[in-house]
Order: sequence, then structure tokens, then C-alpha cells
Amino acid sequence: MTTDQSMHTPGPWSIGDRPEPVTHQINVVAGPYRGNEPEWYVAGVIAGMDESTQKANARLIAAAPELLEALEEMVAMYIRLIDSGDCGNWDPRTD
Repeated sequence: MTTDQSMHTPGPWSIGDRPEPVTHQINVVAGPYRGNEPEWYVAGVIAGMDESTQKANARLIAAAPELLEALEEMVAMYIRLIDSGDCGNWDPRTD
């Protein structure tokens, strides 16, 4: 699947600039801010775990578009290796 085919909110994603005041949820957001509000809320990482784990989870979610792009580039490179005849037997176009 290429990025053109994916149906996710376009990146880049980032961690919101402030936790929710009541729930202490950390938001993952995308797009430019309009006043105090981001264009999109992508995900919320709820409280209930220690704060460092909550922030680490939010950073991992925020990195998803870049991780997808890196994976797509790796698969494209692997396909070029297959086409060159200098690769193993796995073909991601057929498997």
C-alpha cells in the first residue's frame, strides 16, 4: 500500500501542546493550529499509566506517518532488489 492509498490523516503528526485539563489525556494532533485548536485530533493517549509511559506512547503514535513512509521505502527498495535478481524468494507484490 502506498501513502496515496492510505486513508489516515495526513502527517506530520505531533503531540498537542497541552494535556486535557480534566482527563490528563495527551493528544496527538495534525495540521496547523487555528487559534488554540489543531486542525485534527488524531488520537488521545489516556492517563492511567505513569506520565513517562503516556508520553512515550504519544510520541510513538505521532511518529506513525514517518514510520509508514520508511516502511514503504524499504519495501520499494526490496522490490528493486527482486527485480535485479539479487534477492531472496519473498516477493511482496504477490505474497
